[in-house]
Amino acid sequence: MILWLTWSASKQSVAYFRSLDERATLRHHFRHADEEGGLWYFEAVPDRGELIAIKQAELTPAGRLHRYSWEHLVDEHGFLTDQALDLEEDPLEPSLSKTSSGCGLSDTVGHPL
Repeated sequence: MILWLTWSASKQSVAYFRSLDERATLRHHFRHADEEGGLWYFEAVPDRGELIAIKQAELTPAGRLHRYSWEHLVDEHGFLTDQALDLEEDPLEPSLSKTSSGCGLSDTVGHPL
């Protein structure tokens, strides 16, 4: 029963984040440097009065890149945040938007999303 609930919740999460990504007309990009030297990047879209992260990436101090989106919600290193971004509480800086439509590190400027 627990496995079914987990699978069902995961399927609903994928559908929600995918629909936000596919219908977004306005996207916001943020970055954050943490205390350990890691860099965090977020792509967020407005939904019901909140900013929802639809893509997230962490570049660790060791140079490892972990990316999350509706296509890859969770792995052994982390997960796409399920909390709305709170610009008054979260230490996020707006960052430049991507210069191409791809999601790879090589085709973006300052965004590993």
